[in-house]
Amino acid sequence: MKLHVDYKHFCSSQVMQMVRGFRPTELPPHIYSQAQNAYQSMLNTSRDQTIVLTGQTGSGKTTSLKHILSYYCHSYGGLQCEVFGKNACTFS
Repeated sequence: MKLHVDYKHFCSSQVMQMVRGFRPTELPPHIYSQAQNAYQSMLNTSRDQTIVLTGQTGSGKTTSLKHILSYYCHSYGGLQCEVFGKNACTFS
């Protein structure tokens, strides 16, 4: 049996706005705070950053990637950013 949980509240525009500008240590663990941490580290160190998503089949790696890309597009790329041929801000 596969458990279905509606995460729309946890990955909403309001959460994206909340995460921006905070240090990861100031927020509870969240995919957006990890994305923000990597982005800030890239700016501060002028070095490439990597986010590694691991897990078993069906654990949500692709969905997590979509949320990270959506966060970057919404926060830094405007609403017209496209990922995989789709508007990244409307992934579902």
